[in-house]
Amino acid sequence: MKFVVMMLIGMLLYAASKWAIYRLSVMAILLYFAELRMELPDAQTIQKYRIKVVKKIVGIKEC
Repeated sequence: MKFVVMMLIGMLLYAASKWAIYRLSVMAILLYFAELRMELPDAQTIQKYRIKVVKKIVGIKEC
């Protein structure tokens, strides 16, 4: 039982660290855009690229 709890705690810590790294990466990209005085993309453009990323991960080729 103790082993299972330790494994769950380890998995939780791993997931939390991955989330933190992801969050910091997104913030770094936004800061990069802001420092270069580049316009941030609108919500539709972000959604379009989210779909492209999911298709790439899943392995669906665009026509």
